[in-house]
Amino acid sequence: MKKLFLVIAFLSLGFISNAQTEKGKFLLGAGTSFSVGESNGYMSLGSSSSTIVLSDGTTIRTKNSSVNFAPKVGYFFIDNFAAGLDFAAFFSKGENDQIGNTSKNKTNQFAIGPFARYYFSGKKIKPFLEVNSLFGVRNQESEVGATTIGYKYSITNVGGGLGMAILIGERSALDILASYNSFTINENEDNPFSSKLNNIGIKVGFTIFLK
Repeated sequence: MKKLFLVIAFLSLGFISNAQTEKGKFLLGAGTSFSVGESNGYMSLGSSSSTIVLSDGTTIRTKNSSVNFAPKVGYFFIDNFAAGLDFAAFFSKGENDQIGNTSKNKTNQFAIGPFARYYFSGKKIKPFLEVNSLFGVRNQESEVGATTIGYKYSITNVGGGLGMAILIGERSALDILASYNSFTINENEDNPFSSKLNNIGIKVGFTIFLK
């Protein structure tokens, strides 16, 4: 009897872990990310400050803070495979003080794009592969004294990576994803400028599975 109970319990755990990513369910997620190396705007979180003293005694003080948020919604078209839309919002502000002259800057980015994720088998931890792309706008504003200058760009981000979903209960998971991103700021008519940045980072999120 005891052995039969253990077998039933084992099978039930397997069913629960597989049922979370079965065809017909919805995926709702939210998270943020951390960069390794130079930030591209979607891989930045936290605040920093620095003080530089030049040989002539000039002191340069810089402060920066930023936050990003990335919700997503998807649908399981077949078992273990979900596709849907990624959303991304990024906000930052900074201040630079040199010889009594203070300049301030603000940046915000908003983007949306498709994603696809495939889960591999697992009981408590389910590895997954994910690819995504984002398209949106970037607004920058610099304030020097009484003068304020604003810029607007179109942006593109293409990425993908390998992650793991740590299952929590029957309907949720903690996601940790090691990702690669190619981020491009595109030139426009008002300000002919273009820049491309590639980096790797860690994304951390929380996912809920709904019927």
